[in-house]
Amino acid sequence: MRILHTVESFSPVVGGMQEVVKQLSTRLAARGHSVTVATQFHADRVNSCFTNVRIEPFDLSGNYVLGIRGSQKEIKRYQEFLVNSAFDVVSNFAAQQWATDLTFPVLKRIRSVKVFFPTGFSGLYRREYREYFAKMKLWMRDYDVSVFHSSEYRDARFARENDIDRIIVIPNGAAADEFLSDDVESMRKQLGIASDVFLILLVGTHTGLKGHVEAIRIFRLARIKNAALVIVGGAPSRQQSPVNFARALVATLFPSLPVGDCYHSCRLRQAFFNHLALSRSDGKRVILAQLSRRQIISIYKEADLFLFPSRLETSPLVIYECLASHTPFLATDVGNVREIAETTKSGRILSAVHNSQGLCTAAIASASRQVEDLFYHPEKRRKMAQSGFASWQHRFTWERIVLAYEQLYETLLREKR
Repeated sequence: MRILHTVESFSPVVGGMQEVVKQLSTRLAARGHSVTVATQFHADRVNSCFTNVRIEPFDLSGNYVLGIRGSQKEIKRYQEFLVNSAFDVVSNFAAQQWATDLTFPVLKRIRSVKVFFPTGFSGLYRREYREYFAKMKLWMRDYDVSVFHSSEYRDARFARENDIDRIIVIPNGAAADEFLSDDVESMRKQLGIASDVFLILLVGTHTGLKGHVEAIRIFRLARIKNAALVIVGGAPSRQQSPVNFARALVATLFPSLPVGDCYHSCRLRQAFFNHLALSRSDGKRVILAQLSRRQIISIYKEADLFLFPSRLETSPLVIYECLASHTPFLATDVGNVREIAETTKSGRILSAVHNSQGLCTAAIASASRQVEDLFYHPEKRRKMAQSGFASWQHRFTWERIVLAYEQLYETLLREKR
């Protein structure tokens, strides 16, 4: 099959959606299919091929509601590429971003099998997106199928409520060839964390929505000793200046701290990192880390608990990576996290409240008590870890999941022909 995946951004950009498209694209290519990814141009991308996947870059950004940024010539080039490239399958990953939103006007002209991955509809409850989702009811009917990662999240409910009948659920996962590998290194040693220290991990980019602030507050309040909270975030890319990255980082972790052009003054920078690495009398430390993918997998395996008070998710890969690494988790009720926790018995839901826009905020005091409970009951953690790992091996490896996508694409193509 000749397959096109469209996504807002792709490697070297790191994130959940990018990882999903990378896993599916590279694994389908390894199975003999011709796979192309249409995505945003990135200055750090050195060639037009990523492990046998062709990259087709476009100098575009934004979305339907906030506005598409890019020349009319580039917009036309992208839409003509979709219509005229004669792919067998065209799959749009995620709404509310340019690569999908620019597909909607030309959907009827695309002769390929068309597959839509809504991935959450994060703006569904926001006033400025009302017109967008009113049109979405019609746009979705022009696809051959819509694929959801959960049958109960808001995007799937939207489809059912609007009589979108061609839908299928395929979960996300974690890669066995990564998490069953012995190619690991001691991140405790590198980060100066002793073997007897209780290691709590959070992996999430500095978007302001991954619960970094809440995690620090929960950790500080929890009555536990000899513990470390490691927050693994991303590093700035060539397209994001160090100054802007630093401002985003501080705004994420310390929203009340004013940050202007003076951020890079020695005094403020030193105070910021001193706060993060502060050692306390109870032996608790917060450590901010930028790690490679190999190092992230290593620290997953060394962690005692994963803490994820995220504000908004669809089907977070980090939770599946907890299953694959024998790591029990505490997470807010976002996306399909509750479904994963209940079906795998590997996690618990943090006490939290949701606002009218669907954003979740952890209840700090209650959440800290949940951390305490698992801290003082290692047998509970052990059983949760074992149950999660068994569930992952049976259902949630990318090696299994890619077969479901391949079968879906082949079935749709036969029906089309």
